[in-house]
Formats: sequence, structure tokens, C-alpha cells
Amino acid sequence: MSYKYDVAISYQNEIEDKAAKMAGCLRRENLQVFFAPERQLEILSENLYEVLYDTYKNQSLIRLLLVSDLYLTSEWTQLEKRVSQAEDPSDMKRRIVVDYTINHELPEELKKLVYIDGNKLYEDEIASLVSRRVKDLKNEDEVQRGPEKEIPLQNKIIENNYGTINNKTVNLGDNVHLRDINF
Repeated sequence: MSYKYDVAISYQNEIEDKAAKMAGCLRRENLQVFFAPERQLEILSENLYEVLYDTYKNQSLIRLLLVSDLYLTSEWTQLEKRVSQAEDPSDMKRRIVVDYTINHELPEELKKLVYIDGNKLYEDEIASLVSRRVKDLKNEDEVQRGPEKEIPLQNKIIENNYGTINNKTVNLGDNVHLRDINF
């Protein structure tokens, strides 16, 4: 599956500097990152709830939850946390929790996800771990899909969402269907 963002970062303002450093490190790894302050105009011009829901649920391969004490009480970060957890429980590998809590204990549902103790690592170290996880997930996806197949198109019509393709050969993706025709 293709995502707009490799990583979507969810955090509370008290650790925005850490989130910004991680976003920068992830970009240096050539990853697409959703970092809310950089998308502020886009987000504010839309329904905030819908934008955040869609970003965390459908547009991001990895949800990086930077959980601080204030994160556990903020309305918006709670939405981001719920959306990140609303998926198939077997897909926990797409959510990473970085624990920055000091005065609160991390909730049990967050301890079940991929977990990093943010109080013991620097932002670049965390970004490196996240980058490695993104690459691993992309490799897993490629292995599951298998190699693209090149097939002859003689007497075939290719149906997909973009119309009909006329050529001698074509690389087929998952959503392409062939139909025999007679000339």
C-alpha cells in the first residue's frame, strides 16, 4: 500500500523541539514526514478533526506517538492516539510510542505497541530507529506483493481506474484486471 507520509508525528507542545529535531532527522533519511507545524495553514483551512483522522489513519505508514505528561491529557493528542490504535490489533508494528513521561505512567494500551524510552535516547537515535522500521515495513510490503509481472497484451483489454492501456506489454499492479477480447 502506498502512503502520503512515511511517518506522522503526534506530540504535545511541551516537547515540540524534540519532535522538530526528529522530523528533521527523518527527512535527512529521505522520508516523508507529517509534522503539524509545517502543515498549519493546510490544517487550519480544513476540518481539523477530519484532517488529523485521515492523516493518522489512512495517509501514514508509521504513527510516531511522542507521549509526554501533557500528551496524556490533551484533546487533540488523545484523538491522534485513538486513531492510531483503532486499526487491526495485528498491525501494531506501524505504531511506535516514545515515552517522555515523568510524572505519569504510560497507559497499558500504549505499552503494547513498539516502545522506545525517550528519556534515555537522543532524537537522532530515535529517528534512526524509526527510519529503520519504515524501511523494514516497506521491504515486507514488497516481499508480500512480489515482483511485478510483465505480460503480452495481444488481444487483451486492461481495465483500471485510469482507463484503457494500449501497448505491447505492461507492468500490472494489484488493481488491474485483464479481459480477453476478439478482434
